[in-house]
Formats: sequence, C-alpha cells, structure tokens
Amino acid sequence: MPEKRQRISMVHLYATKQTKFDYKCNICAKVIRCSVGTNASIRRHLANIHELTNLKSKSQALKNGAKIDPVQKTVLDATVIKAIIIDGRPFTDFKKQ
Repeated sequence: MPEKRQRISMVHLYATKQTKFDYKCNICAKVIRCSVGTNASIRRHLANIHELTNLKSKSQALKNGAKIDPVQKTVLDATVIKAIIIDGRPFTDFKKQ
C-alpha cells in the first residue's frame, strides 16, 4: 500500500514549527500557539499582521475583500426581495455564497 503524502503548507515559508503546538513567525519572531493538526492561528497572524493575502482562508478573503459597488448592491437587493416575495424563495437561499 503506498504511503499517503502530506501537503506542505505555504505557512512554512513564513513560519517555523517549534513544537507540536507552537509556530515562530520568521518575519517578526513572535511565537503563535496553534491547536494540534492546524495552523490557523499562525496563518491568521501572517495574513492580518504581515498582510500576506495569499495565506488568507476562504472565509477571511470573503469577509475582508468582498466590496460591492453601491449601485450593484441596490440592484442585487431588489432582485433578492423580488425572489423572496414573488417566487417564494426562503431567506436562507441568499445566505449561501
């Protein structure tokens, strides 16, 4: 049976794993504590503090980068309202990305 290959995270270009729980930022030398099996805290540190946007998680990228033109937002809002009222669509349909 072939061995399962583990993907190497982009985080390791900017941080060094110190222990099972700790990563050290190679940019500012700050030690960040993470849960076992995840590097979310150091990834968030690198993305927010050092502005390494390529390391942002999908949810961070959508929250921080989703800028909609006000005119387009008005058109989309009107379309959603019509879909809810006329077509009887549930509100939850529009919470999905």
